Amino acid sequence: MSVYVRNLTIDTHSDFSERFELMTANDAPLDLTNYTIHSQVRKVASSVGFTSMTVGITSAADGELTLSIGSTDTGNMKPGRYVYDVLAVSGTNTRSIVVEGTVMVRQGITTN
Repeated sequence: MSVYVRNLTIDTHSDFSERFELMTANDAPLDLTNYTIHSQVRKVASSVGFTSMTVGITSAADGELTLSIGSTDTGNMKPGRYVYDVLAVSGTNTRSIVVEGTVMVRQGITTN
């Protein structure tokens, strides 16, 4: 599988959601049928602590998924630069990173 790089921006205390359409090297949709998908955000790759992103597969056959984090969890993130990836695990337990990148967490200024 190819690894996509997409950098993200998350605002603290806000709901975050990002949609992905994964494709093969031949520009065909990456079929996610029988895959489970996991995603985490960490300060650095070796950090013990992390924030999990909720992964929703919106169309397995079309390689479409959405990553999201609720406002409570983004509120617990300190502003700064982080890293994340998306791990796809097949029904036969083959593990592949399909997306990776950096996350810029920004602190909002206006509260009302």
